[in-house]
Amino acid sequence: MKSYMHVSILSLVTALGFSASSATAVVIEPKPNAALQARFDTEEAERLLEPGSGSLRGKLEMTINKGMLRKKEKFVAQYQLVTLLPMSSYMRAWEKKYSKSPWLGMMLIDDRVLPFSARTLTSVDGNYEFRGLKPGRYLMISKIPYKMDVIIRNETGQTRHDIDWFNNTITSSPIYKSSKARVEEVHDVFTIIEIKDAAETRFPQ
Repeated sequence: MKSYMHVSILSLVTALGFSASSATAVVIEPKPNAALQARFDTEEAERLLEPGSGSLRGKLEMTINKGMLRKKEKFVAQYQLVTLLPMSSYMRAWEKKYSKSPWLGMMLIDDRVLPFSARTLTSVDGNYEFRGLKPGRYLMISKIPYKMDVIIRNETGQTRHDIDWFNNTITSSPIYKSSKARVEEVHDVFTIIEIKDAAETRFPQ
């Protein structure tokens, strides 16, 4: 199972408008952040969160390949929140629309959705576990902080001048000094998990 959803987005419903100067119909494409057509049902969400016999466990970590001549570096999600959202009718519509841009989808999600979720924290080793889950599909949301080595170019305040044979300046350009730095980044986790009845699911497998 991949760590990101790759479900094709359905074509959005278009609306018809009419020009005042002619009788020709004009197709108006909806905005990308238009509201979902589905309505969030709190009663449905409560039913999907009822106690069950399924469980989920795993370890959130990632490895960065630093090149052939350097060792790989591993990062684990220490004390990070892991959220499971049951795939209600609203969330299925959300999945179809935002599967390729889940970050945008989370910004525009109905405010009532997140309280109806199962949550836990990862351990210092990045391990997490859910018990008593009802069988079905869930959207898992979490993040893995990591660090990267980058090269930063800083201006020195000096300028380099290129001259011709007659000592005339052709071009001038600032002189930079390169330095190494270690920056913090975050790998977002959005993935659909299938919970089976009376069985333990592992992610990643």
